[in-house]
Amino acid sequence: MAPQKTAHKARRPSAPAQRPPARRQSSVPKPPDPTVGGSGSGSGIIAPRCKFFPKGDLIPVSLTLQVNIPLEGGHEFGRLQLNRPALLIHAQDAAFACSWFSRAIDLGDESGNPAFWMLQKIARDEWLLSLRRVSGEMANYHLESKSQHFPIKLKRGRTTREYVWPPTITISHGE
Repeated sequence: MAPQKTAHKARRPSAPAQRPPARRQSSVPKPPDPTVGGSGSGSGIIAPRCKFFPKGDLIPVSLTLQVNIPLEGGHEFGRLQLNRPALLIHAQDAAFACSWFSRAIDLGDESGNPAFWMLQKIARDEWLLSLRRVSGEMANYHLESKSQHFPIKLKRGRTTREYVWPPTITISHGE
């Protein structure tokens, strides 16, 4: 004897009669939010964008600073450090989106007050380079140019009397 088939009616839940259709989850991840800062290679987070570079132009991650004529005067150790090429790295902080910084430079005066180079794009046609310590600015250089291409040559502005500063400093693409 064959078993009899019985039909069972499925009961509907006692939910509201008109429920909106469920949204399908996409398997494609959302792109990262470009306004969020981050660090590290492969983090998937875009570095802050400098508003003074044309859209579509890549902002250099690293630049090299080179004094065109060696500094004179000052402490010998500090002078040797400042005459070396310095690597400038683009800032990852949105507050400094148009800035590049060097590592700390020990000037050998045992003050515990290192110096830092800071390059800033402060307008579409203006660059400002400064050497700063906590105690204040030691030198600044500037350039007015509509060109967005490197190398750029900045001219001396205000300086301290501790060193004899070169008339120009060149910034080129990093290594």
